[in-house]
Amino acid sequence: MSRHLPVLQPSATPPTAPRAPGGAGWTAAGVLVTLLIWVVLARLGQEAIARLPLASSGWTALIPPILSFVLAAFAGGAVVGAFGPQGVLRPAVASGALSAAFAWVVAVLRFPWEQAIPVLIAAVVIGALCSLSGCIAVRKRRPPAKAA
Repeated sequence: MSRHLPVLQPSATPPTAPRAPGGAGWTAAGVLVTLLIWVVLARLGQEAIARLPLASSGWTALIPPILSFVLAAFAGGAVVGAFGPQGVLRPAVASGALSAAFAWVVAVLRFPWEQAIPVLIAAVVIGALCSLSGCIAVRKRRPPAKAA
């Protein structure tokens, strides 16, 4: 006598696919990537500037943090563009803007309040545009999503 395994009948409702993280999750990921890269690059840039003679004062001291933030915002947008939901640019722009707001809070602790509002506006615009450009640059290389 042979034994057979019972045959499972398909259920009436199709199984649900696991949901990808929403826009807020990708925004948080972009902010984390941007801030981590920014801190590392800013520190390396400050060390490099400190070794130059007469370069640690004036506007020259601001070049490493600004340039490192631009590169970090681009990288954060690229991460969101590479792994985030297809066709949605909002999390990348939000991650750049929120990272810039955090950078502004850090800057306000060091500089007078009179310069704070223009710096905030400039930082948010720069962060959002750099993240958007990083997202778009990666999206152009990303293969289109397969139709379900």
